[in-house]
Amino acid sequence: MTEKSSVSAPPSARVCPPRSAAVLEQAGWVSSGLLMLLVGMVGIGVPELWRDELATWSAATRSVPQILSLASNVDGVHAPYYLVMHGWIAVFGDSAVSMRAPSLLAAAAAAGMVSLIGARLFGRWAGFLAGLIFVLVPEVSRMAQEARPYALLMFACALATFLLLAALDDPGWWRWLRYGAAIVLVGLTNMVALAILAGHLAVVFVVWWRSREQRLMRAGVVTAAALLALLPLLILGLGQQARQITWIPRPSLLALLGVDHPFAQGGGLWTQVFRSAPVAYAVLVLAALAWLRRDRAKVAAVTAVAVLPVLAIWVMSRVGTSY
Repeated sequence: MTEKSSVSAPPSARVCPPRSAAVLEQAGWVSSGLLMLLVGMVGIGVPELWRDELATWSAATRSVPQILSLASNVDGVHAPYYLVMHGWIAVFGDSAVSMRAPSLLAAAAAAGMVSLIGARLFGRWAGFLAGLIFVLVPEVSRMAQEARPYALLMFACALATFLLLAALDDPGWWRWLRYGAAIVLVGLTNMVALAILAGHLAVVFVVWWRSREQRLMRAGVVTAAALLALLPLLILGLGQQARQITWIPRPSLLALLGVDHPFAQGGGLWTQVFRSAPVAYAVLVLAALAWLRRDRAKVAAVTAVAVLPVLAIWVMSRVGTSY
C-alpha cells in the first residue's frame, strides 16, 4: 500500500541514519517495558490478596478437571486465565508476589507495545512518550499488581492494534492471520473487550475507502474466523451472565460523557478509566491537542480505537445486559 492509503506508515523524514533510528525505536519500547517493571515492583506484595484475587487463587489451585467443572457453572469466561494461572502456580507458588507477577510482565509487554504503536504512527519520540505516559497512568500500575486477567488484556489489545497497523501497511494473508490470532487472545482474556473491534474495523473501512485496496477485505474474514473460534466461550459466558454481572447498573448518557458514572461516585467515566482525575484531564487535553497535527488521518484512527469501543459497550449496556 502507498503511504497515502495507510494510517500506520512511519514519517518519511528522518533526522538520523536508519541504523540509529532503529536503535532509538528499540530503546523506546525497551525503556517503557523496563520502567513498567520498576514501577510495578514497588509494593507488589502489599497488600495481601483481595476478594477478586482470592477468587483467582481459589480457582487456579484446583485441578484442571475441577477448573473446567467450575467454568461450566460460573466464571466460564475466565477459565483460560485460571488455567494459565494453574500452570504458573504449579511452578512458582501461590504467594501474592508470585500470583501478581504474570500481570506485571504483561503490563511491561503492553507498555512496550504502546511505545511501538506510537513510533509506528508518529515517530520514535512519540513512541517513547506514549510508553512513558502509559506507565504513569495509575490504573495501569494497579492492574500490573493484580492477580486478575486485566493486565494480560491490556497487552492483548495493544498487540492486536499493533498487528492491525502492520496489516494495513502490507495486507498479506500472513499479517492478517497474526491479527486474527491476537483478536482470539483478546477474547480469551475478556469477552467484553472484543468491543475493540468497533475501532479497528472503522479504521480498516476508512483506509479501504481511501485506497480501494481489496486485500483489506481480508480483515473481515480473519475477524469472523476469530469470533467463530471464540463462539463456544461466548455462548458459555452469555449463559452465566445472569449469575455474575446483573448487579451492574445501566450507564446513563452522562456516564458516556464522563460527567457521572455509577462506580466513580460523581468522578466521571474518564476519571474511573485512568484512576486519577488530574491524569485523566491531562491525557484528554493532550489527545485534543493531537488534532493540531497535519497528519489528522492518523489522529482520527487512534481516536476511533480509543473512543468507539467505549461507545459500543455503552450501547450494548443500554439495550441488553449492562457491562
